Amino acid sequence: MNKIWVTSDLHLGHDREFIWGARGYADVNEMNVKQIEKFNSIVSEEDEVWILGDLVLGDIDGGLALLKQLKGKIHVCLGNHDSPKREQAYRDMGWDVQLCAKFKYKKLNFYLSHYPTITHNLDEKELWQVTLCLFGHTHSTSNFYKGDPWMYHVGVDSHDGYPVSLDQVIEDIKAEMDKCKEMLDSEEI
Repeated sequence: MNKIWVTSDLHLGHDREFIWGARGYADVNEMNVKQIEKFNSIVSEEDEVWILGDLVLGDIDGGLALLKQLKGKIHVCLGNHDSPKREQAYRDMGWDVQLCAKFKYKKLNFYLSHYPTITHNLDEKELWQVTLCLFGHTHSTSNFYKGDPWMYHVGVDSHDGYPVSLDQVIEDIKAEMDKCKEMLDSEEI
């Protein structure tokens, strides 16, 4: 069975030490090579992949040459660094390109965007009632936005450079919800 993967903020070609250095690479070239290796080590050609923005920076042609190496059926939700020229280049590669996306998977509702977005009401208690927000942009090393179990960061910075499967996202969200419930039920509050 084919998997669904999500990721964001690859920043391939972004030659700034605060990007590649924070990720533990010696330079941008090492980051480019390792990010592609990590991506392709778990994604198959038949898998669906949602990249939530900021795919490449710097030289567009060089960035596109890197992106063409990625496996999977790619969908893009545009980020703040995805200029109109980059957007058109992604479309020219035959990729599905959108500002954001919403779909249902295993009876759960997902909203995908480059940006963290509140997509639920505070009184919703059950996972099936919530629209779960998957996002990038923040370069956080945490999976959850400000402790909200329904806002999940899919960026490479919180997943050791790898995409994360949608099934793993669901498991992580369930575990975070359980942790929140335990905290609410404890006498520590």
